[in-house]
Amino acid sequence: MAATDFATLPVGMPGKPVPFSLQIPDQDLAKFRDLVRVSKVGPPTWWNKQNDRQFGITREWLAKGKEAWLNDFDWRKHERNINSFPNFKIGIDDLEVGRTDVHFGALFSTKKDAIPVILMHLNAEDKVSSIEALTPDERKRLERSKEWQTGGMAYASEHGTRPATIRLVLSSSPLAMLAWIGEKFLEWSDTQNPLPLDTILFMGGHFAALEQPQAFLEDIEEFIAKISWSPNV
Repeated sequence: MAATDFATLPVGMPGKPVPFSLQIPDQDLAKFRDLVRVSKVGPPTWWNKQNDRQFGITREWLAKGKEAWLNDFDWRKHERNINSFPNFKIGIDDLEVGRTDVHFGALFSTKKDAIPVILMHLNAEDKVSSIEALTPDERKRLERSKEWQTGGMAYASEHGTRPATIRLVLSSSPLAMLAWIGEKFLEWSDTQNPLPLDTILFMGGHFAALEQPQAFLEDIEEFIAKISWSPNV
C-alpha cells in the first residue's frame, strides 16, 4: 500500500486539517541560491581550524556546506519525498502569536482499534536517582549530559535570553543558519552513525530517526505491541 492510502481524515477528528502539498516557488529557490552565493564564509582563525570542534564548527566544514548547497543539493528531490506522504495544515490559536498554521504529516488508519501515535520533537532531560544502578551505556550518556551542561549551554542561553537577536542573525543568511544548526547536528549526533552533509543541509532536529531509522521504527513498534488500548476509553 502507498502512503497516500492513509490520507483519509478520521470521522469526528477535532479541528479541520486541510490537505497540503509543499511547493517552494522557483523564484524563492533562486533567491536562496543567490543568498548562499553572496554569503561570505568568515576568515580563517585558530579557533575555526580546530577539528575537534571544541570551539564550534570549522571554517572548512562551512565552506564545504556552501559548495554543496550551490553544486550538489537537490531541494526538489527532498520536496518530492515530503509530498509522497499525506501532509496537512491546521490552524492553532496561540496566546502569544495568535492564529498559526501548523504543518504536519500523518498516516491515518482506517481500523477502528488502531492505536494513535504522535511523534513530536521534544527536549527532555533524564533524571537519575541512583548512579550505582546505571549500566555502562547509561553512565556514558550521563557523562555526555554533564559535558553539555558545562560546555554546551551557550546555545541554549542565547535562545533563552536573547531570542530576538539570534532570530535576526539567523534570518540574515543561509550560511549563518547552517553554522548554527549544523554545529549541533555534528555535536549531538551519535559518533558511530554520523549524519551525511546532505541530511544536515536539508533537515533540522535530535536525531534518532535520522541516524538509525530502522532501529527507531522497531523501538516504536515494540512499545506499541505492549499497549493495551481501547478507542472507547
